[in-house]
Amino acid sequence: MTTVNILGTEYKVIREPFKDKDIDGYCDYTSREIRIRDDNVNEVGDFDELMRKQLRHEIIHVHPDKKLKEAIDNRVTALQEKQQAEAEQEKIKVQKETEKIQAETDAQIQITKAQAEAESNKIISASITDELIRMKEAEARNKFGWVTVQGADAVVTDGI
Repeated sequence: MTTVNILGTEYKVIREPFKDKDIDGYCDYTSREIRIRDDNVNEVGDFDELMRKQLRHEIIHVHPDKKLKEAIDNRVTALQEKQQAEAEQEKIKVQKETEKIQAETDAQIQITKAQAEAESNKIISASITDELIRMKEAEARNKFGWVTVQGADAVVTDGI
């Protein structure tokens, strides 16, 4: 005789001959016993394999007592909580990945803007010549008058 633990409840597994050739096993949940045929009365090929399958079949028929039902309920609750936690972790992971992609995109936009501004400044810098500077100086003097500087702190304005 062996025992099998089914969600925290011990069941005796008893192998014995049966009078009825059509019965290979049964489960008595009141006495916590699973009875399995031990004689190959029907002369099946792999009798041991058939009896392993019969034992699995009988385990399915175990009716849960209060303790077993509690164990099943606790397992189901734990599994649901685990699945919920995993789903929440996956959601957070996706949110963080989205934030990372957005930050990388924003950074790339800033880099592109800075490169465009640098290129623009380069073009403007290349277009400034001495003639352009003298022309802008002449336009300013024409618009605001002639400014000359004498000494460190004195400003004299001519022609206003």
